[in-house]
Amino acid sequence: MKAIIIMSLLMIGEAKAQSTKKTMQEQIAALQGYIQTAEKGYRIVSDGVHAINGIKNGEFNLHSAFFNSMQKVNPAIKHTAMVAEIITLQIAIVNQCKRIVAQSSYTHSVCNNLINESLKDIDALMLVITDGKVQMSDDERIVCIAKIHADMQDKYMFSQSFVNRANSLNVQQQQALNDITVLKQLNK
Repeated sequence: MKAIIIMSLLMIGEAKAQSTKKTMQEQIAALQGYIQTAEKGYRIVSDGVHAINGIKNGEFNLHSAFFNSMQKVNPAIKHTAMVAEIITLQIAIVNQCKRIVAQSSYTHSVCNNLINESLKDIDALMLVITDGKVQMSDDERIVCIAKIHADMQDKYMFSQSFVNRANSLNVQQQQALNDITVLKQLNK
């Protein structure tokens, strides 16, 4: 009977060992499944991070290209008729001021201010049509050039009117002086 009990205990022990072995094998299989799932998850996250970096860098490169392009002036804008006319008008303003026959301190001051203001317009124009100075779209540059052009036309028209009036006043003064001289001679 002792032998039967020992055999029964051995069989129970062997059954428990097989049961434990089977449980351990099932746990190993489950852990391998978790490892595979974790590896897939890691690959998905890693691919996502790389995709986000690619998008971010691509977006940054697009923005950089856009802002760099806004610093370059389109050659067609640099060589528009308005740009040439602005420069021509500035030269004409200087030449108009040279036409004043008799320069008083007032006419001299007005001409100096007019020339200085027209030079400021030329400086603004150079800023707009020189690469790397300002970030503007082509449309913004054209609007700015058109405004400078209109301002320069106003200054030129003022210079013409002012010079003509100053010279006309000078002629009237000369006539008045001649009339006074003639009257003085007649009264002698």
